[in-house]
Amino acid sequence: MSKKRKDIRNEVVSVLKRANIVIAANILANRSIPYESKLLPAISVYTRADEVAGEFSSAPRLLKKSLELIVEVVLQDQKDDVAADRLDDLCEKVEDYLSSDDSLNGKCDDIYLSRVDFDFQGEQQEKPMHSAVMVFTVLYNDYEPRSRFLQGNINDFVGADAQYQVGHNNSEPDQALADRAKDTIDVPQI
Repeated sequence: MSKKRKDIRNEVVSVLKRANIVIAANILANRSIPYESKLLPAISVYTRADEVAGEFSSAPRLLKKSLELIVEVVLQDQKDDVAADRLDDLCEKVEDYLSSDDSLNGKCDDIYLSRVDFDFQGEQQEKPMHSAVMVFTVLYNDYEPRSRFLQGNINDFVGADAQYQVGHNNSEPDQALADRAKDTIDVPQI
């Protein structure tokens, strides 16, 4: 699992908990727990897809990535029109809070709402469930896994000594030329 992905997801959960949109205990960083009526409204934050959108550099390889982050808002109400309005209000608050800091406290380069899908379940129940699946696009940079592994395992390149062969194959080099054919290269460390 990408640490960056986990950090982004956890930051979204933190932002939503601080926003006090719903009870903090009902904001989850996964979607594996079934929703119970007594715990609604609830918000689940999870990722659906993570793709490489480009390459920044080649050594170590830094990748531009596009993450599909889901914020699912679920509530239960007996009246469809009331539920639709409550769902819209909750979605608007989620979008407002997440767009207030489009870098998620430095965890990403940008986050924006791409689309919202609405769902309705349990027509036969007294209080059916209504949900909105908010799909956010998160742009961020991350080192490829091999580069993350190698970081710290390779010594920094700080310099080199270079010597050049001066003269023809069978001739002895002039000592003055030979002395000038030596070089020490120091690489400034940032």
